[in-house]
Amino acid sequence: MQRAVLSIAAVSFAAGCGGAAAGKAGGRSSKEDDGGPMRFIAENTRCQAGKDREVLVDLNQDETADVRKIYAKRGDSEVIVCREADLNFDGRLDIFVYFDEQGAIKRDELDLDYDGLVDIISMYASGKVVKQELDTNSDRRVDRVRVLVDNLPTRVEGDTNADGKVDY
Repeated sequence: MQRAVLSIAAVSFAAGCGGAAAGKAGGRSSKEDDGGPMRFIAENTRCQAGKDREVLVDLNQDETADVRKIYAKRGDSEVIVCREADLNFDGRLDIFVYFDEQGAIKRDELDLDYDGLVDIISMYASGKVVKQELDTNSDRRVDRVRVLVDNLPTRVEGDTNADGKVDY
């Protein structure tokens, strides 16, 4: 639970960072006078930039991007469509956040134990978590589902014997 709180705090921090080193992937940092490259090393990226604007943020100042944000044009403005971050600076992404057409969060995926596997997927409606799918045994399969109303669980289902069927 403590890791989850730390992860959420780090992501909240990263979300607000313009960063002293924001720029294009594989390009140079936004500090034009230093001329040093900033690279994005995470191989498990899920945010596809295409022709959208990509912003990289280096939280620990090691010249490697730890947060990657993708912004898309929507009329005359831009909205964030995806954000991913390496929260423990090991080069592997630990959180993936996806946004809808208006820039509101619609889903996030978290690796809470930093083993490279997503442990919890949360779905959102009107800014609130409405459903969570959890992999509690790191077998890459959902074995617990929580349905929430007003941030309170109203139903929990689970697979305790790993046969892929709900048994509680």
